[in-house]
Parts: sequence; structure tokens; C-alpha cells
Amino acid sequence: MFSIDSSSMTPAYPINTLVIVQNVDASEIQVGDVITYVLNDDGVLVTHRVVNKNNANETFITKGDANNVEDASPVSFNNVIGKVVLGFPIAGGVLRIITASENRIIVILCIIILFMFSFIWDMIARKRKSKGKEEEK
Repeated sequence: MFSIDSSSMTPAYPINTLVIVQNVDASEIQVGDVITYVLNDDGVLVTHRVVNKNNANETFITKGDANNVEDASPVSFNNVIGKVVLGFPIAGGVLRIITASENRIIVILCIIILFMFSFIWDMIARKRKSKGKEEEK
């Protein structure tokens, strides 16, 4: 799962779209498929559409749907993370908030609170159920 952070894939995948990327062999990717790949040594990820495939050089030419020109550098088959199979608008923003390191404590606290609430709710339900059985006797 990845979040779209720019408008380059609009309208198919606007900013804050959560995309589900399936790991596939690069040989299975076709022109027209949307792929997520590693752009550079810094690990920057990009999600763009394949507009050309060169099997001999094992590279793709990609382009953002909203961009006027193809991306400057070909994408090596080895840099491909996978093929986009689903997109959920807005959900990427939620994912970004949940996974941000500065929000980690808040997220953990929310999970603990939800767990405790669920546990207490379950205990109350069990107590009511056992009380109801006792009254039937």
C-alpha cells in the first residue's frame, strides 16, 4: 500500500489516493499498466503509467497521466515494486497520518484505548448474559 503524494496521476489517482500494489514480474507488465517504482538512490517512490516497454534493455518509459511529457529517465525492471491493482481516494491521507512517526504515540494510545473499550464491553456483555441465565433458573 502506498499513498499518492502528487497530482501527476490525476484524474485516475488524485493526491491522497491509497494504491494497492501487487508484486508482479516485470515481464508481465504491459504498456498502459500503472506501476510503482524506486526512482533514485534515496528510495523515492513514484507511481506512473507505462507508455513504452523495452524488453531488450529491460526498461520502461513512464509518464504521469497529468504530465505533458514522459519521465526523463527509463525505469529499470529491477526498480519496479509492482503493478497498481486498486486505488482508494482519500484513504492515502489517512494512511500517511497513521504511519507518520510523529503520530506514533497517539496511534498506539488509540489502539490501546480501543482494545480496553472492547475488553470492558465484552466483560459487561458476559456479566449480563450470566445474570440472565441465573434469573432463568
